[in-house]
Amino acid sequence: MFFRLILSVIVTLCTVTLVRAQDESLADAGTTIREKVEAFLVARQKKHGFPGVCVAWVRDGKNFAVAIGVSDVEKKTKMTTNDRMLSGSIGKTYVATLALQLVMEKKLSLDAKVSKYIGDETWFSRLPNAADLTVRSLMNHTSGIRRYVFNRKFLAVVAEKPDHVWKPAELLSHVFDTEAEFPVGKGWSYADTNYIVLGVVLEKITGTTYYKAMQKRVLDKFGLGDTVPSDSRRIPKLIPGYTRMGRMFGIKDKTTKDGVFVINPQFEWCGGGLACTTADLAKWAGIYGSAKLWPTALLKQVRDGVPAPQLGRGKAYGLGVILGGTKDAPWVGHSGFMPGYVSEMRFYAKTGLAIAIQFNSDRRAELGMSTGGYLDAILGLMPSPEASGPAKGKPGSAIRKQGL
Repeated sequence: MFFRLILSVIVTLCTVTLVRAQDESLADAGTTIREKVEAFLVARQKKHGFPGVCVAWVRDGKNFAVAIGVSDVEKKTKMTTNDRMLSGSIGKTYVATLALQLVMEKKLSLDAKVSKYIGDETWFSRLPNAADLTVRSLMNHTSGIRRYVFNRKFLAVVAEKPDHVWKPAELLSHVFDTEAEFPVGKGWSYADTNYIVLGVVLEKITGTTYYKAMQKRVLDKFGLGDTVPSDSRRIPKLIPGYTRMGRMFGIKDKTTKDGVFVINPQFEWCGGGLACTTADLAKWAGIYGSAKLWPTALLKQVRDGVPAPQLGRGKAYGLGVILGGTKDAPWVGHSGFMPGYVSEMRFYAKTGLAIAIQFNSDRRAELGMSTGGYLDAILGLMPSPEASGPAKGKPGSAIRKQGL
């Protein structure tokens, strides 16, 4: 009896020791990866000179984040993992989530004509392809509607009236009575305009503003407390961005002055419309990228991608999601650009790795390569079957092609 008791104690102690050793090994491995990522980013910053960058990833329930450089060049403020940046077009994934929730609730149909929901709007018939538009064609950018954001009249108002608050119909007015790029479903062309129209549909169905519905149905539901609307010139915890692309919007270089955005980013709305920490973005990448969010039949439609050559070789676009990678390392995610900031998030289903990266600069000479190129390189630092090397083909697309 005594021998059994001693043996039991020894086994218990050995088990505890083994578990502790495993935990410490995992911690050490995480630290090593973090150090490798940090060293890689520091080396790239020294070579190219971007102000700051943050990378975050989630794996096996563990969260990691690395920030290097500065959040404010003039003040020499060190960038931290708590800083928020504009995430640009990644906001479309939250819009798509709200839309798909309504599909599940049978309040919205992917193949229904958009006129069913907002055909009574006085301006609706002035949209290109108005009679043939479907909800699906808006979500996967096969509507043929052109971008409004590069319209000269729109850009002039943004630059000259920084406090102007845009209504959806005002944004859409810049494509009224214009010729469609192609018939509905007969091509692919990325356009924020699609998601502005979709936003009007969602507000009509929910009976509330998009931001209120999104806050309740997405941000609160999934615990994304560090993601907020970019619906005014004052955004809590937003760090400055440094821009070259922003000159067309009237931003000479730095995106903020005394904590106030130089222009009103509110115009982005359902085309993006959010600011977040990179850690929250990585968390969202895992949530949106996993197969648990939607029933199998709906998930299949979400991932039924249309070839999207504008985004780079081998890329496809589903319902609010970009699909890319290789056969051995496929990923789903999205990229985003707003003046002064570039972002990208990805989820690798085969290993469950969710990862995101954000820079507070959109100046390509300073970045050295695309956000996708950085994630390809960082993936190679991860101890997984995917670490055999970066994906073949071009590492990413031009910033302008990533969309607003």
